[in-house]
This record gives sequence, structure tokens and C-alpha cells, in this order.
Amino acid sequence: MECAGVPAPKIGAYEYYCLVGLAEYFKNLNPPNIRLSIHCLQAALLTDSLTPEQETNLNLNIAILLMRHTVNFEEAKCYLDKAWCLVQNFPFYHDMRLQVVVAFAEFNKLQNRSAVGVDILRKSLDYSHQNSYWHIYMLFEITNILWDQKDYPSCLHYLEIGVNYSGQIQNAYLQTLFLLSKAMVLLCQSNFNELSLVMNRSSQLIESYVVNPNQKESLRVFLLTLQVYQSVLFGNAKACKPALKTLQQSMQVLTTYEEEYISENRAEHFHWMPKKYLCILVYLVTAMHSFQTGHIEKVIKYCEKAMALIARQNEQGGSTRFLKRIELFLLEQTIQSRILIGNKAIALQEIIRSATICKSDMQLMRSHLAQLHILTGLYASSTNSFEAAETQFCVALRHVTQPDLWNFINLHLGFIYLKMRKQNELFASLQRISPDTIRTSSLILKAYAHWLRGLHNFMGGLYQEARMDLRETMRLATAEDVNRISACALVVLGHVTMYLSNFPESMNMLQPALELSMKMPDPEIQLWVVGLLRDIYRMMQQPHQEMQMAQTQSQVFQALSNEHYQATAHPLHQLMITWTDGECPVGD
Repeated sequence: MECAGVPAPKIGAYEYYCLVGLAEYFKNLNPPNIRLSIHCLQAALLTDSLTPEQETNLNLNIAILLMRHTVNFEEAKCYLDKAWCLVQNFPFYHDMRLQVVVAFAEFNKLQNRSAVGVDILRKSLDYSHQNSYWHIYMLFEITNILWDQKDYPSCLHYLEIGVNYSGQIQNAYLQTLFLLSKAMVLLCQSNFNELSLVMNRSSQLIESYVVNPNQKESLRVFLLTLQVYQSVLFGNAKACKPALKTLQQSMQVLTTYEEEYISENRAEHFHWMPKKYLCILVYLVTAMHSFQTGHIEKVIKYCEKAMALIARQNEQGGSTRFLKRIELFLLEQTIQSRILIGNKAIALQEIIRSATICKSDMQLMRSHLAQLHILTGLYASSTNSFEAAETQFCVALRHVTQPDLWNFINLHLGFIYLKMRKQNELFASLQRISPDTIRTSSLILKAYAHWLRGLHNFMGGLYQEARMDLRETMRLATAEDVNRISACALVVLGHVTMYLSNFPESMNMLQPALELSMKMPDPEIQLWVVGLLRDIYRMMQQPHQEMQMAQTQSQVFQALSNEHYQATAHPLHQLMITWTDGECPVGD
């Protein structure tokens, strides 16, 4: 800030406060003007007789702006070093000293040195007990870094420290928040026995919490979201309906509070996420539940509402990696739904949109790469590009880490091998996902495994064996109101009984399958059913009903053919389904 040997002019206290206020103003603009904010803070450093706290705060804030909003990490490091030198005479538990520690950890995380960041925070935990706010902040920050690295055992270790510390300071709100965070990690670990204990303990604490209704309701939404998500993972679509309804009601109650509650106790300023994010998340889990039960139009409706809220946040300059992740999960639901109802061209556009989001953040691309290939494989399969679908699923298997996602991919590969009559690959696939040995807690995946084996047995002429598997599929699907699997099982059972010339029984299965396929709607299943019904009416010598089914079949086929043409004519169709390695070719 000096020129030609002339010292920079000093400024007074009044100018200092004006410059700090201007810096905050420029930072909060939409979009923010980070350059001017930094210049204001740099000018404020010229203030005469700054206190050590003021000088530290200025250097720290300049460093934070540089490392979060620019690529000038060297300059950010210089300001951080200055701040660190200034806080050496502060007490170990001083707010400013701990803020600098947290900023150093963030700096290392942004430089892909997360282990160094965790080590910095871990060492500071030893002397931050007297400062509850920053002690808790660092525990959550360590957990966030370890969560990104999928180091779940270490996550649980630090969350348990948080549970115990919250108990020591007798803060039920924070203790419940740490417990629910622990439950979230246990859910990712599939450690369901311990998860049940933690959830029960959390529920008891929430019910007995009387300090503030806003905090209590936000904790209840956290708990119910985890309960509903766990039920969705298990395929317990019917069993989780009461919890889902309670969650929606609880979210409505929470939105009646006009402002986010700010406790007088600074250590209670932590929450799982803001209300505006919670609302989006509730839409997501509701959409996931609707997808399982086969209410496809509801899936699209809830996802569109959630994405409208995300778009509003983005317009207000509130885009975050978390929101991008949620948008990707929402797109997963809508893409699968579009494929099911035959809107293949829109599904392709949404896959391209997912690729665009992933390419904007390499960490998202790494974490979401398997899902991107899975969605592309589902789309390719829907356009009868089975070779491309097989390749996409095989690529996805190389990147997948979750056991149930591995099962999901192999079930779809088995179906493709069945369609392509690749007997060796089909045999190997059926062994991997045999309903007798499949390792999953999901009733839906178990039902699909029985359905696939039943379909294979039917195509091999083993009708009795096929009926056994298909009836088990029906039992599992009916128990949880999973309509699409029920429809799939009914149509194959109807096909089996038709081959056995038991037309009345076949009709009793195909009619409800037709109703379910129209209710969802699922035109592929509908086409399959009406084709079988047309054949049955012909063999039963009922020409009027046969003609009705033939007309319906023609209409459904024409609609599917039009959608197929629109999708495959898209200029990026071939490019997307043939992408297997390297940078995604679409989504720039």
C-alpha cells in the first residue's frame, strides 16, 4: 500500500468502522463484490492504533475472502500467517485464536490437505473446552471433513465426544443434535442395531425437551427425516407412511415460526440445516417414497417444487455444494420417473443437466460418477440400446461403493442379459443376486431378485418354479404397497397361466396389472399387458374385446415410438450412451 517510498496515510477510528461496514456491504451484495470488500478491509488495516483483536480480525477476514472466493491461495496464506502471529499472546481458548485455527483448517481442506486440517482442529480440541461454541464448532467441522472422506468410524468417535461434552455442560439440545448426527453416520454404515438405540435415545430427549418449541421441532424434523429415509432404504413403503405424514406436519409447524430461533447461549447456534433447506429435504424424501409406491406423477410434482426452491436459493446467491447434491438426488428421482412413464427425451435432458452440475464441482463428479452411469444405463435400456446399457452398468460397478447400489446394478444387468439372451453372463448375474443369498435389507431388492429369477424360469419353461418366485414377489410387494413390482409380478404370472391355458386365472392377474400400469402410469407394462389380453381374447373367441385391446395396444405403442424417436434423434443421445471413461462429453 506504499508508493515510491512515501508511507501510506494513516486513518482514524471513524474511517475504520466505515470501511469495515462497507466491506460487509460489498460482501453481502447479490452478486457479492468480493474485490471491493477486500480493498475496504485492506484499507482498514491502515488505521492508526489498531487493537490486536482488530488487526487480527482484518487479516483473518481478508484471508477468508481470498481463499473462499479467489484462487490466490498464496496471498491468503500470508494474511493467515499474520493473523496467527498476532494471536500467539491470546489465551488458548480466546475466540479470535480459535477462529484462526478453524480458518487454517479450512485453508488446508481447500488445498486438498484435509488430513492436515483435521490434525490442526484435533490438537486445538485439547484446549478449547472453556469455549463451548468453538469447541462444538470444531467437533462438527472435523466430522464434516471425515464425512467427506467416508471415514465413518472416526466420524462416530468425534460425534461421541460431542455427545459426552454436551452432557457435561448439561445441554440437551446439543446432545440430541450430536446423537442425530451420529444416527446419520450409522445409517450410512448400515449399522442398524446401534442406529435403533441412538434413534430411541434421541426421540426420548426430544419429547422431554421444553426450552424452545422452534428448536424442538427442528430436532423432530431431523429425527423423522432419518426414520423415513431408513424405511425407504428398507423398502418399507407402507410401514413408513405414518412417519412421513408426521414429518410433513412437523415441517408445516416449523414453517409457522417466522424467524430462525437464535438462542442467547451461543453454543446453541448450531442446527442441522436452515428451515429453507429442511423444506427441500422433506420434498425429496416424500418423492422417494412416492417413487417406491408407484405414484410417479407425485414424484415429479414434489421434485419440481423442491427444485423451484433450489432455483430461488441460487438466484439469491445461496448456491452451495449441499444444494447441488440435493438437486442431483432430485434429478435421480425425476429421471427414473420420466423413463418409467415413457418421457425418454426429457429424461435425457435431465441426465445432461445432472452432468452439468457434476462438472461444475469435481468432488461432486467423483462422488456421483456411479449414479451418472447408472442413470445413463437406465436411459439406454429404455431406448433398446442394450449393448450401451450393459457397458454403462459395468462402468458404474467399477465406481460403486454402496452394497445396495451394487445389487441394483446387477439386477438391471441380469434383466438386460435376459433380453439379449447372453446365457453365460445371465447365469453369473443370477448367482450374484440370487434371492436366496442376496445381501440386502431392502424388501424391494429382494422382491426384484425373486421377480427376475421367476421371469428367467418362465422363459426357460420352468412354470412351477416361476410361479413360486413370482408369488413371493407378490407377497413382498403387496405387504408394502409397492405397485410397480406388483404389476410386474402380476403380468408375468398372467403370462405363465396363459401358457398353461388357464385363461380365467390369467385374466384375474392381468386386469389388476393393467389397472396398476395405468395408475402409475407405466406404458411399457401397459403395452405388455394389453398384448397378452388381446391374445387371450382371441383364444377365447371374443373379437370385440380383442379389438379393444388391439386399439389400446396400437395407441400405447405409437406414443412410445414417438418418444423413442424424439430421444434417439437428440444430438447428444449417442454421445451420452457411449461415454465410458474420461471427462463426461456433455453438460458444459
